[in-house]
Amino acid sequence: MLFFREWKVSPAAGFLVLGGSLLLAAAIRSRAAVFGWLFCNAALLPISFVPARSDGYVLYAAYPGCAIYVASVFQFIAEHLSLFFAVRWRPQVSVASALLFALLVVHVQRLQAAGHLKRGFAPGGQSLVSDLASTACAPGAAGKRRVILVNDPFGDDKWQPMFILRLSRNDMNLDVLRTNSAQLITGAIPEVQPGDQVLIYSDHHYREASATELRSFATIESRII
Repeated sequence: MLFFREWKVSPAAGFLVLGGSLLLAAAIRSRAAVFGWLFCNAALLPISFVPARSDGYVLYAAYPGCAIYVASVFQFIAEHLSLFFAVRWRPQVSVASALLFALLVVHVQRLQAAGHLKRGFAPGGQSLVSDLASTACAPGAAGKRRVILVNDPFGDDKWQPMFILRLSRNDMNLDVLRTNSAQLITGAIPEVQPGDQVLIYSDHHYREASATELRSFATIESRII
């Protein structure tokens, strides 16, 4: 996941990678690696017959198999490399491995801080998710049963904001209504009920608004257009 990239490969290259990885697992006589290979490919079978919601979204189902396979191969390499070190040096090798892992964590954190590696969907990554969750969980929000999102940056992805809100509120029945400026200027302003929470996304942040503020916002947007 740290170095995830999208690659376009031919069917022949795909079979070569699958066949080569299976032969490698057999060559090192690792039952765990063979299991990881089988798990990964079995988990991908439903995607071959059922259209995915979005490109690559359901690949998390196959990731455990990948992790088992890679861990098994790395274990094989580490065990054989350790034979070249004297017994008294093996603890130092472990310490060096731990330091390398710590450096990798620091490197990833720096990439995230620089905006080169973002977590979560839509612009803003993890900070956007945290902002939405914290704003939606403002004092007094627990009793509200519907959230009206205005101009959220999730595009056509209606599932992500719904999951974030339901998880942050710990309410799997929470209703989420999404609207935007284009709908508001046509007069399609949602009717805000007493149990609704209105969240407007502007200047890369969410803010809570009342029904009156929502109507005022719609009027301002109409003047801008």
